[in-house]
Amino acid sequence: MGNKAGVRIGIATMLTIFIVLCLAIFAALALSTARAEQQAQAVRDYYAADLVCAELTDRLRTAHEDGADADRLAELAGREGAACVRTADGWLAEFACEMSETQQLEIELALTADGVTVRRWETVSTAAWQADETIELWTGDW
Repeated sequence: MGNKAGVRIGIATMLTIFIVLCLAIFAALALSTARAEQQAQAVRDYYAADLVCAELTDRLRTAHEDGADADRLAELAGREGAACVRTADGWLAEFACEMSETQQLEIELALTADGVTVRRWETVSTAAWQADETIELWTGDW
């Protein structure tokens, strides 16, 4: 019997390949878990702010059902921290609830004799926007 020519892979090499493969899989799992936790925190922050705004809206609607006119609703909204502006139909109340360091939930409610109407309910970025001016563009000269 002769020696067979070919590549010989020893047990140490196989073990090293297996360990490197396991470490790569664990790194990918750790990264996806970190991203999922960050996204879950953002969702929790949104719904906490949403709850505060929904409770304010509900208190104003309840006050309207109890007979409060538009001026009284504006007074109640002002006590809750909303900025109120007089309009032709009644009042416009704007309220913001912080979600994170860079985002807030802003609502705008129309307070009229007919009741409370949601005009705007949106997430807004509060971070200062800075343009990236580091791109070097070709000016056409060689």
